[in-house]
Amino acid sequence: MARENSDVLASLAHETGGLFFENNNDLFKGIQRAFADGREYYVLAYVPENGLVDGTYRKIAVAVKNRKWRVSAKTGYWATGN
Repeated sequence: MARENSDVLASLAHETGGLFFENNNDLFKGIQRAFADGREYYVLAYVPENGLVDGTYRKIAVAVKNRKWRVSAKTGYWATGN
């Protein structure tokens, strides 16, 4: 059961561009990493060319040329009116 919950949380973090910390009891290290991730960042907006609101899931990908940069992004979105 614990493994299933862990898989769900890992998937949720991946799908939303978040981080998942697993099998680590070093709380201080996790907090340091969370604060470090929030120090410098860019926010990009995405406006799809397909304006059809059909309720489907649409995948997106964000890539950068500089390998030193790390991207945390959602893997897609639901085409709903909300």
